[in-house]
Amino acid sequence: MSSSYLKDEPTYVYALVPTSEKDRIPLIERRGVDDQNSVFLSQFGEIIVVACKLNADDYSKENLEQHAQNPNWVKAKATHHHEIIKEIHDHCTVLPLKFCAIYSNKDAINEELNKKKEDICRLFSLFKDRAGWNVKIYYQKEMFIKYMNNHNVALQEMKQEIQILSPGKQFLMKKKYDLQLDQIVNQEVKSLTDNIQTRLMKSSDNYVSKKIWNKQITNKKEDMVSNSVYLIHNDKALKNFKQDIEQIQKDYKELGFLIDCTGPWPPYDFLDVQS
Repeated sequence: MSSSYLKDEPTYVYALVPTSEKDRIPLIERRGVDDQNSVFLSQFGEIIVVACKLNADDYSKENLEQHAQNPNWVKAKATHHHEIIKEIHDHCTVLPLKFCAIYSNKDAINEELNKKKEDICRLFSLFKDRAGWNVKIYYQKEMFIKYMNNHNVALQEMKQEIQILSPGKQFLMKKKYDLQLDQIVNQEVKSLTDNIQTRLMKSSDNYVSKKIWNKQITNKKEDMVSNSVYLIHNDKALKNFKQDIEQIQKDYKELGFLIDCTGPWPPYDFLDVQS
């Protein structure tokens, strides 16, 4: 990865790094997103830009719109984008830009940095020595229903009432029971999920809720009930966070809950966090 002065040509920007950590930026000897030009660094005062130059014709607005319709192209370029940012994040503070951040020239980059300098410096401070940890919570519905049938007092009382009723009344009461069961299950799942999130937030500096995926996307038999990212400091807080995850997995296993934790990730999900 070379240090270069930006000329008046299209530039793809991966991320920003504090100039104070310039010496910690790893040497990235690989081609940029266009598979032709090399990744390089360019300094703008207190900010280092990690970027690569682009061919104006290949990355024109029209061509980009066409590329965006090709899922294979998007996947390959997005993977490359993440790999560059992840490699930098392993060594220093990084403010990742969103995929396909392209600027027409050096002046456009300089204007953007000057306009957002205060926010950039604030995020540098927020992201220093921190990483994102993604926690997805799943539950096996049938297993949880079985647990609730055996442990919920209100449901047990209803079952006892049903047993002493006439067959006709039992039929109607069982329907009422099923509705009550569904309502209680939904309430308990939300309550337990909220408790897990509250517990994990104690070790984090910030927290973001993400979209809950359906089974077609997850390819799991369990239902996803929570998808969150926590910004964790790489010190004792991370140790506590991992211990909490391990204990939660044990505590909730009997209820059919599964906790999937992955990281560390660059802080993609916290770019819009307000101070």
